[in-house]
Amino acid sequence: MATLVFCIFNFQGELNGSLNLAKKLKTLGHQVYYLGLADSRKNVQSHGFEFLTILETWFPIGFFKQLDFNNVNKWNLISRVLFVRKIKKFIDSLVYGDNKEIHLIFKQIDPDLLILSTTEGAYATFLGLIAHECRLPSIYLTDMFPSLPQCKSEKDYHKNNGKEKTLYLHNLRNFLNLYIFENLVEIPLWLLGVNVNYKQAIHKLSVKAGVPSERLDLSNNSPLKLTHLFLCPKEFELPSLIRENCCYAEPSIDLSREQDLDFCWNKLDQNKKIIYCSLGTTSGTFETLGMSQVKKFFHSIINCISLFFKSEYQLVIAASTYIESEFLKISLNGSDTSKDIVIQQQLPQLALLKRSSLAIISGGIHTVKECIFWGSHDCFSGLGRSI
Repeated sequence: MATLVFCIFNFQGELNGSLNLAKKLKTLGHQVYYLGLADSRKNVQSHGFEFLTILETWFPIGFFKQLDFNNVNKWNLISRVLFVRKIKKFIDSLVYGDNKEIHLIFKQIDPDLLILSTTEGAYATFLGLIAHECRLPSIYLTDMFPSLPQCKSEKDYHKNNGKEKTLYLHNLRNFLNLYIFENLVEIPLWLLGVNVNYKQAIHKLSVKAGVPSERLDLSNNSPLKLTHLFLCPKEFELPSLIRENCCYAEPSIDLSREQDLDFCWNKLDQNKKIIYCSLGTTSGTFETLGMSQVKKFFHSIINCISLFFKSEYQLVIAASTYIESEFLKISLNGSDTSKDIVIQQQLPQLALLKRSSLAIISGGIHTVKECIFWGSHDCFSGLGRSI
């Protein structure tokens, strides 16, 4: 049997997306490991997998939780500068050989295949380059469209012969424009000491790892060219589009995913339909919109349901751990809403989607797939239009 290693970053979604495949492989008798940063260890181990921690000296337990909290709450410039400088030092250390612990782990477990999550493209690329140096085969695993190779229309794909010169000049022009823009941006960042040139670091690390230049495409989110295992059916793509090195698979929803969350099911009114509302588990949405806009969004949803749909629907909101607990004790028009509105920081999403008639979400692909699977009657992800 084979030894396989799932390499993840620090997002709940990427773990959830990989669990179904990992559990099936383990059931078939294969040895399955997860490899990543310390903040993911407890979560992975709760699903019964052995976790291999890397880079804990740089990113100790609690690092990313605090980072997310700071981002959401608009941390100050000094904190940002200190963080970026840390990342810069870390990347420089990788380039100059401070990755022996990863080499040692690969040598100890001797995996047959590394499965790299592409949620954080630079991180996946660094691991892929180190794996190449260790002569370990790797593939990408994703269900995020931005992580895939650039697509071509079927017509262009078959008619490229004879157009190589035109295509070359077009790519050269784009490269020069991007190069000039990036260097203009780099100057003030260099003066502040916070310039992190990922592409340059990837190029240097690729040379050290002996990766041929044709195996890199720095225009992609994950520059190292590997096969992509895409956890979405081909039907999710627009018609007549072709992506090279891309294999489409099942939606890979882990229905046995344990959600050990405290939720009182007696709060649900059996005589009403459920509207489930969530903005996801990553900090990006909250950071981009700002906490005041997020709260305004939740208030708007609560007011709408309470005023117009109270008799037919019950609203259930997963507010996320980025919302302070005081916000959960919300009252409308001075009356207690606990019977009509259920709002918690975390909720068992799979079980609730199974019983919901409508889902109001931020458009995350994992939740979209789960909504389709459970047959939610509708799925609305127009966040920008709702606020």
